Amino acid sequence: MKRGAYAYLKNNSELKSEETTIEIETDKMENVETQITESFLKDNPSRFNSIVFPLISALSIEKQEDEKSAIFEARLFDEVKKIVNIQ
Repeated sequence: MKRGAYAYLKNNSELKSEETTIEIETDKMENVETQITESFLKDNPSRFNSIVFPLISALSIEKQEDEKSAIFEARLFDEVKKIVNIQ
């Protein structure tokens, strides 16, 4: 940026993370995400753990047919603000 570049590209192809193994038992594939999240929250206590599932739910809402993007974004932000208690 000091040299006047308009943009730069960051290569993250060689980034690596620690491998984690989680063992879960479930009868339905739909429950896998919930069980993995619950296991993570149990192993990583935080004051924010209580809002994880409401946030996942709020962020999974879909744009309604014929809904303008601005209205959808406002609806999404309103829902998230309620969850994290932001006025």
